[in-house]
Amino acid sequence: MVVCKSTNAGISWETRSFPGNQANYSTCCEAIDVAPGNTSIVYAGGQIDGYPKIFRSANTGTTWTDVTDNLATMLPRYHAVYAIWVSPYDPGLVLAGTSGGVFRWASYGRGQNSTWSPTAITYPTQDFAYDLARGILYAATYRGVFATDDAGGSWKELNDGLGCRDSLRIDLDSDNGLLFIGTNGGSVWRLDVNAAEPTN
Repeated sequence: MVVCKSTNAGISWETRSFPGNQANYSTCCEAIDVAPGNTSIVYAGGQIDGYPKIFRSANTGTTWTDVTDNLATMLPRYHAVYAIWVSPYDPGLVLAGTSGGVFRWASYGRGQNSTWSPTAITYPTQDFAYDLARGILYAATYRGVFATDDAGGSWKELNDGLGCRDSLRIDLDSDNGLLFIGTNGGSVWRLDVNAAEPTN
């Protein structure tokens, strides 16, 4: 699992490695997200030797801390982390899209301990897109597109008219209110999120 960092618009790159057998085919980095509210904080996820892993850096990738914690007990070997979303308001509030669904990492208690907890989405989840103006996060899953306005506390389905639900990638044109979904059927679908009516 390796992350590369550039400070000169991609002219050169510095390698930021993690523990594990880098030559193992089961070791990979699948997801990266920088905390919008504090760009020194970076999360990276994937697999190490076939086990799902998530790391956090508080110094723009110079050093990393393993924050997989109890997620390892909910995702056995050969599961993977595919997508990461960090709240723009709290860099300690994170959602991970995995082969076993969406999990939420948040601080709790006076000691600010953190733990992973499952959300209602239990389908493989490949990607996230966030509408900052509306405060809505969209998830691309094996069973279609879902939306949350409370950081994964609850989800609503947005699949009316979606001809292929096996969603792989998702992105938002926030200026025009258009959500684009790339699917495993080889097609791209477009949703007007201003007109969409989520259903439970």
